[in-house]
Amino acid sequence: NRDLDAFAGRAAHDLKNALGPIAINPDLLRGAATDPERVRYLADRADRGAQRAARIIDALLAFAQAAREVAPDESVHVRAVVADVVDELEPVAEKQDVELEAADVADVTARCAPGLLHVALTNLVGNAVKYLDGQPVRRVRISVQRDGDACRIEVADTGPGIPASALDRVFEPFYRVGGTRAPG
Repeated sequence: NRDLDAFAGRAAHDLKNALGPIAINPDLLRGAATDPERVRYLADRADRGAQRAARIIDALLAFAQAAREVAPDESVHVRAVVADVVDELEPVAEKQDVELEAADVADVTARCAPGLLHVALTNLVGNAVKYLDGQPVRRVRISVQRDGDACRIEVADTGPGIPASALDRVFEPFYRVGGTRAPG
């Protein structure tokens, strides 16, 4: 039951993150009613967001089977995932006046179940954006470097950082650093 509760919590968290940018679009669409090109752009972005939410559901189902070995033919183009994550989180970043940047993104392929990298990176970047509230400089930067047969993905932000005393707990389900004001 404990494992099922943890999985359900992760699934809800990931879906909430995916639906957040979609939820912003109706207000933006109402404001752009007289600009057909902007309406088309926002509608396309909402469509891509809904497709991402469906991929997250698929990825979460794959995550439920995470103990299985990754099939030899399962891989993901990291640059495409980074571009999708930036596109998905851009409305949230704009609303919070956060500069979201993907720079130095190597064209590499990672061997993992499709969708899982997207879920992990969306959570990491989404949390970075969320915890910039109150910071004078609001920037999140994603970079990807080839590292031998592997790749290194870095997310750097101008937020308060994680206290050293909490570093070994940040991957526990539902753990939050004390004094945190951001929701979720």
